[in-house]
Amino acid sequence: MTTLDLPSSIRLVNAHAVLKDLELAMAAESASDTATVVLNAAPLRDFDSSVLALLLGCQRTALSYGRRLEINAASTGLSELARLYGVRELLWRAQSDSASELTS
Repeated sequence: MTTLDLPSSIRLVNAHAVLKDLELAMAAESASDTATVVLNAAPLRDFDSSVLALLLGCQRTALSYGRRLEINAASTGLSELARLYGVRELLWRAQSDSASELTS
């Protein structure tokens, strides 16, 4: 399992750069035998809706390497934003019980 930490802030001004960094990290791990890429969302405190595009991009990248993406320690705010935009199930569908994966 590969674990990547999200930064403390993801907004429109830096989302593209953060996505590229995460894609590079996933590419560097592509030769490993791990089946899951875990994004640790615990550090993320400041974000806007661009974080959803970033997370969906990470999911596409993980799938392109034949891996599953898990998002751990997501705040209630992030989960609610994903629900509001109708993508919560897309981002947390692979986890058995998305609600149990979320923290306040």
